[in-house]
Amino acid sequence: MTRQVPSPRLSDLLHRSAERRPDAVAIVEDGTEVTYARLSTHVTDFARSLAGEGIGLGSRILVSARSAVRTTVSLYAAAELGATVSVIGNRYSDTQRAMIEQDFTPHLILTEQTSEPGPGGAGEQAGNPALVIYTSGSSGRPGGVICSREAVSFSVTAIQHMLGYLPGDRVLAIPPFSFDYGLYQLFLTVAAGASLEVVAAGDAVATFARAGRRRPTVLPVLPALARSCMPIAARWPKPVRDGVRLITSTGAHWDDVTRAELRDLFPHAGLVSMYGLTECKRASISTVDEDLRAPGTVGRPLPGTTVWIERSDGVWAAPGEVGQIVVQGPNVMRGYWGDPVRTHAVFVERAGGRVLLTGDDGHLDAEGRLYVHGRRDGQVKIRGTRVAAAEIERAVVGLETVSAAALVPGPQGGEPVLYVEGVASDPLIRRHLGGEVGAWKVPNDIRVLARFPVNDRGKIDLAALRELAAARES
Repeated sequence: MTRQVPSPRLSDLLHRSAERRPDAVAIVEDGTEVTYARLSTHVTDFARSLAGEGIGLGSRILVSARSAVRTTVSLYAAAELGATVSVIGNRYSDTQRAMIEQDFTPHLILTEQTSEPGPGGAGEQAGNPALVIYTSGSSGRPGGVICSREAVSFSVTAIQHMLGYLPGDRVLAIPPFSFDYGLYQLFLTVAAGASLEVVAAGDAVATFARAGRRRPTVLPVLPALARSCMPIAARWPKPVRDGVRLITSTGAHWDDVTRAELRDLFPHAGLVSMYGLTECKRASISTVDEDLRAPGTVGRPLPGTTVWIERSDGVWAAPGEVGQIVVQGPNVMRGYWGDPVRTHAVFVERAGGRVLLTGDDGHLDAEGRLYVHGRRDGQVKIRGTRVAAAEIERAVVGLETVSAAALVPGPQGGEPVLYVEGVASDPLIRRHLGGEVGAWKVPNDIRVLARFPVNDRGKIDLAALRELAAARES
C-alpha cells in the first residue's frame, strides 16, 4: 500500500518557515532580499488590508503584477482569507487578458501598484478553490483549471517529499508564476524554508548569467531553456557549478545530448524528470538519475496517488502496452472554470473515485515507471507549455505570403516544428506570430517550404512532414 502524505494548509507552510528561519532570505528579486519574517509580516498586513476592502471567503482576486514579491504576498494573503487567486502576470496579450477577466469575474484586480475593483458577481461555484490557473485550451482560448486547496496543499507536500528541497537551498525560479511550474517553485521553496532567486520576466538568459553570483543549488528548468542557457552557465566559476545539487525538468522531452551536457556542466547535480498537467499538477517524479537506469522514464506516481494506462476499450493496459495515461488521487483538480461540459469529459467518475483522463499516450514498464509518448488531442508543448496547434497554424496563414502551415511534434518527442508553405521569411513569421498569439507561443523551430507534401487524398501529408523533421535531426 502506498503511504499517504499529510497535507497542511498552504498558508501554514509560510508561517512555519517564518517561525523556524525568520532571518533567512525567502525571495531575491532584482537584487533585493526579503526575509521570511518580513514576508510573513507583509502577508498578515496585506490580508488585513484586503479584509478591510471586503475580500474574504469566496472572493476572487486577479493578480496582474510583474513583481514576484507582490504576487507572493497577494497569494498568501488570499490563502489567509479563503479567497481564490488567479495569477496572469504579463504572459497574455491584451485580448487574452480581457477574456480571462470576463471569464474569472474577479472582485479585485491587483496590478504592480494599484488595487482596482473587478466586475465581481456570483461567478463559478467550485468549492472555494485556492487557485484558478489559466492554460491554453484546445482552441487556444485561455481556460481556467480549478485548483482546490486540498489538491494544492497535497501536491506541494507530496512533491517536496520526493524532491527534498532543503532549508539551505537556493532555487533559481526561471518559469514565471503565471505557469504552474513556476508557481509551485514558490510553494516548494517556502515549504522548505529555502531561498528563491526570481528570474526577470522576459529576460531569462540575462538573469541566468547574473544568477551565478547567487550560487544556486537547485535548477528547475525546461529542456529548451536549458539548452539556451547552458553556454551561459558554462561561464559560471567551477565552484558555483559544482554547488548545484539538483536539476529538475518537466513539460517536454529530455534528449540524450542535453542530459549528457548538463551532467558534464554540473557534475555534482542529480537529474530528476517529472510528468504532470495543470489538471493534476504532478503525476510522476523519477528518482535522482533514474534515466540512467531507465532511459526516457518520467518516474513513478506521487505517494498516495495512482497512475495507470487505459486502452481504447477501457481496459487497463499491460506493462509496455501504449494507451491513455489516467491519474487518480488527491492531486487531481476539480475541473475547468465555467466549463462543465469539458469538466465532465476529462474528470470522470470511476470505481474508487474521480480520475483525470490526461489526453496523453504513454506506457508503464514492469517496474511501474511511466513513459510519455505525446498528446492525443492536437496540442503540442512549446517550451514546456501546452499550446493548440490549430491556433498557431491559423495565425500563420493570416500572412499574405503564407498558403498553409502545420505544427508537428518534434523528433523523439522534442520541441515541435512549424512548417510554413510560402515565401515568408523567418523573422517576418516570428514577428507576426508574436503579435497574434504572444511571443511565448512562437516555436523555436520554423521551416519554410515552397510546397507541402500531400497524401493520396490531397491533404497535407503530416506523416511526411514528421519524417522530414526527423531526417533533418539525424
